[in-house]
Amino acid sequence: MEEFYGLFMLPGPAILCWQAYHWLREGLWLPLPISKLFTYNDWPIPHVNWVGAQKIIDWLLDTPSSLVAFILGLLVVVVLVIVEELIHKARSEGETGSFS
Repeated sequence: MEEFYGLFMLPGPAILCWQAYHWLREGLWLPLPISKLFTYNDWPIPHVNWVGAQKIIDWLLDTPSSLVAFILGLLVVVVLVIVEELIHKARSEGETGSFS
């Protein structure tokens, strides 16, 4: 299963590799913040009346997509490992309980 978990870790570095390829080819770094995902999918960018809250939203939307993809992949892997361990523990308890 570890090989399967590794697939969730690939999108973040893949985005960085694509950006590096673009930089090597064109000489310009192509920023890919989360807001580009919203623009590309025609999702509305959230706007609120509170200035501080809007600054937080803008900061989050300016976060590099490679970082977000890496963190989300890591979270998915952690959840899958926990689920796998719980299943393994439940199976081992079930096997020992049947012999008693």
